[in-house]
Amino acid sequence: MEIKKYPALPEGFSEAVRIEDHSDLSTLTILIQDSVGGLQAFNIENDEWIDIPALPKVLVNSGDFLRDLSAGFIPSTRHRVVATPENRLDRTSCVFFVSPNWHSQIEPLCARSSSENLSQESAVARTISCENARYDFEPYLAGDRMPA
Repeated sequence: MEIKKYPALPEGFSEAVRIEDHSDLSTLTILIQDSVGGLQAFNIENDEWIDIPALPKVLVNSGDFLRDLSAGFIPSTRHRVVATPENRLDRTSCVFFVSPNWHSQIEPLCARSSSENLSQESAVARTISCENARYDFEPYLAGDRMPA
């Protein structure tokens, strides 16, 4: 778990990007943010950034590991943090990254055999077909992508 603190910005930073456009490496990211706001997610259907309301809610983002496990069917959530008029105050968020074990092999679940507890009859196997994968994929160890 990480506590992220963004210091208050001086006057004149009304359109500044505080954290650049990115997706998280995790499988899922669980986020609680304060009332200052500034979080935006990218809407791929409309090709635009949307403001995420700064309400007392728990947000869940899909990450790169989940994208890879789903053969691209569940995309990573692209997001960023921008300055808002409320940024004359500090911004704080609490983030929990759900990630696989360091030594886990990351590959689409559809590539696993039935002997690995994923039968061809399962809902996951029917929904995520490797033949219809959204991109080419080479398996990797989770730790190879994680920061040291």
